[in-house]
Amino acid sequence: MEQVFAVIFWLGQACFVIQAGDVTILTDPFNPQIGYEVSRIEGVDAVTVSHEHGDHNYVAMAAGSPLVLRGLTRNGTEVNKVDQKVKNVRIYSVNSSHDEAEGSKRGKNAIFVFEILSTPTIRIVHMGDFGESRLDAERIKAIGPVDVLLLPVGGFYTIEAAQANQVLADLKPKIVVPMHYRTAKTAGLKVQDASAFLKGKKLIARKEAVTGNKMDVTPSLLQQAKDAGEPLIAPLEFGPPPKK
Repeated sequence: MEQVFAVIFWLGQACFVIQAGDVTILTDPFNPQIGYEVSRIEGVDAVTVSHEHGDHNYVAMAAGSPLVLRGLTRNGTEVNKVDQKVKNVRIYSVNSSHDEAEGSKRGKNAIFVFEILSTPTIRIVHMGDFGESRLDAERIKAIGPVDVLLLPVGGFYTIEAAQANQVLADLKPKIVVPMHYRTAKTAGLKVQDASAFLKGKKLIARKEAVTGNKMDVTPSLLQQAKDAGEPLIAPLEFGPPPKK
């Protein structure tokens, strides 16, 4: 059986469950008002919150008392630098803005990097509600090489397709999972669907690696992306969290 570095589930919006070995991480949990179903998730070790908006900071989605890592201070106005090891995963944040005006419109945003300390090291990057036109060299270096990029593409509140393409050019990820775009559950949001971003992109060909809202990050999947010579896109369906 092939090694699985991580399993990624997309619940909708910017919310994912990332399982790496015996570590379960919940990112940017959303409140019930957004349109997606909210399920209590058991066995979460850590919750990351990129910024303090209700569709990203509903930590009550996680049952029990997991470690909560907030990219901003509780009132959401100041950067809260994170660098924490949770079992075999190092989680650290890189500062950014929710808009193109240094946060003056929508505030700050934290990019979270999940560095899975396997052999080789695997790096999953969650961009949160990134809203800048591009990243500078200092932050590209701080993020490091990217295996899987969880990237907003819907515009209005975040970057849209053209800006998302610039992020791809800057970070050069192997695999990209689009997020934070309009779906059947969020038709009322002022965001676009993913079609503009997906246009002309090369999608993952290994169908066994992607099933519904789940993707297995394996050596063969990463090799396929390396052989392609360009980022491979994995458009997931939104769906429920994994069952314990």
